Parts: sequence; structure tokens; C-alpha cells
Amino acid sequence: MRILHLIPTLGGGGAERQLSLLAPSLARAGMEVHVGFYRVGIHATTIGNAGVVMHELFAAGSHHPAIAWRTAGLVRRLRPDIVQTWLLQMDVVGGLAALACRVPLILSERSSQPVIGLGWKARARRLVGSRAAAIVANSYAGAQCWRGQVPEQRRYVVRNAVVMTPSAMEPPSPAPHLSQAPHVLFAGRFSAEKGIRCMLEAMFRVAHARPDALFILFGEGPERAEAEQRVVTAGLAKRFTFAGYTDQLGWWMSKASMCVSASRFEGNPNVVLEAATLGCPLVLSDIPSHRELFGDDCALFADRDSPEYFAKLMIQTMDRPSVAQARAQAARAATNCYNLEEVTQAWLRVYRTVTPKV
Repeated sequence: MRILHLIPTLGGGGAERQLSLLAPSLARAGMEVHVGFYRVGIHATTIGNAGVVMHELFAAGSHHPAIAWRTAGLVRRLRPDIVQTWLLQMDVVGGLAALACRVPLILSERSSQPVIGLGWKARARRLVGSRAAAIVANSYAGAQCWRGQVPEQRRYVVRNAVVMTPSAMEPPSPAPHLSQAPHVLFAGRFSAEKGIRCMLEAMFRVAHARPDALFILFGEGPERAEAEQRVVTAGLAKRFTFAGYTDQLGWWMSKASMCVSASRFEGNPNVVLEAATLGCPLVLSDIPSHRELFGDDCALFADRDSPEYFAKLMIQTMDRPSVAQARAQAARAATNCYNLEEVTQAWLRVYRTVTPKV
């Protein structure tokens, strides 16, 4: 079976991370796997060195018309058995190319609520998705986004794979000296859907209540500069570290007192799952995608609009470490089903349903 994955970039996002795991695993399972993209990122080498054929769709920018005709040319040339698209731009551009070439299309739904606020792009995605052979979401809430437009028999749920690579567990060089103070960790995109402002307000409250607490925040995004300035204005710059992207996130999670996610919505959150796999206590926003994964025995849940409640739960996690660790171990057990082999087999079942004659 020849599978063509189309994704805008191979950078550090969650979808890119999942494709970097899935594509090599499909190749190991005997599939002929191709990946088309227009912007190189940190996952390009990993995928390209794993028996996957890479196709860089050179373009001057993310909206350059060359992306559309080069994507269509790639689909015509390869004639894959399946085209699978990832993220908004390729859902539209790659999806239209697949439909035009009459190749079965799988659209990957990575969120748990409909794409809104993007005008014609969102409408185009919905139109393309309604004609796809399958919508595959990484959460039940994400699959429900397509109810009414795509029949139930064409909607699937395949969870994210959780893989902690050896490199993710290596200490940074030079290795930092970590005190016995509680460390609160966040990792993700600095953008509105991640609840950055609420989370920071909660952290400020914790910082004033617990003078020994330290905070480390990983990631990039449009709200990072504002977040850094708020920390400086609050006089807490010495207790907050903004660390950008890291390949050693697993090591930091293994050392942290807790991992916090204040997201307003999610799909199947990679960071939360990885933290759980490593036994890092969780303080999460009370949203459907988090509740799909864990019960009250696995994590503490706060109203996504309540920094007061978030702060209370973070302090509770610090004050009761043995109870927090018991919850963390329950969360760890709950993630056992997200191993890469099982996730790969779930994708293969979808592919064979879409192209039963292959």
C-alpha cells in the first residue's frame, strides 16, 4: 500500500510529532510511505532516515500558489492508494488535490472543536472533509465535530502514540542543578487556546503562596513575549524560566513536581500523555479531551477560567506529594494502551477499510 502524508511543516508541533512516529512505523510494517511538506523542521531527519520517501514542496511562503500546484503534481505523479492530510492548510490544498485525482482522502482531525474564525479556510476545510473517505480524529470530541456532515461510518478515533525516545530522557548539556524546590512545568504553544493568561495568573498566586516554587515553561508562540513581560512586571523573573523548544522534555518531566495544562480545548494532548507516562503529577483544565483520558483518580481538574482554582490545586499537589504520586501512577497505568505498535495497527485498520481491495 502506498500512502502519501501531506503536512505543511515538520516543526515541533503535536501533529508533526505524531507523524514523525507514525510514518516510520508504517514503513516498518511494510507500507510504502511518502511525506510531502514545504517547510523543513526538527522531525525531517528522523522521518527521512526511517525508510520514508520525503518530498519537499519548495515555495517562497505558506500562501504561495506554488504549494497548490506542486502538491497536486505530487499526487498525480505518485498515484498513492491513500492521501492523508494533517493541519488546516494541507487539509484544504492536499485534500483538493486528492479529490481531483480521485484518490481516497483521510483528513486528520487534531482538535476537539470545529475550526472557527478563519473564514473561507474553515469553510473550505469543512467542504473538503465532507467528501473525504474518512475523518480520523484523535479524540471522541474531535470526531463529533463532524457529526451532521460526515456519516458515522466514515468517522474514526485513533489516539496519539506515546513514545519517550532515549534522547528525550537525556539530561541537557550542561545539566542544570535542580534544587529540592517544587518545579511546576508547562510545555506547549504559547497561544490563546492553551489558556496561557489564566495559567500565568495561577502561577503568580502560587509563587506568592510558596516562595520556594520554581516555574519552567517550554515552547514558542505568539503569546510568549507577552508572557515573559508579565513575569518581569510581576517581579518574578528569577523564578520563571522560558526555555523554548527542547528535545529533552522527558528528562524535565521526570524531575518536575507537576505538569500543568490550562488548555481551553485540546485533541489528544501529547504533552499531557507523555507527562503521565513518566509519572509526573497532572493539574489540568476540566475540558472533555482531558476527561476522555483521565478520571479524578489520575489528575486534578480545575475550571479553565479560574486561576484561583488552578493555584489551589497546584499548591495542593506540592503540599501532598505522596497523594500526588498515587494519582500520577494511576495516570501512568491509564496510558499503557497508547503504545506505538497498537496505534499503528489502528491506523492500518482504517487504511484497509478505506481501500479494501489493496
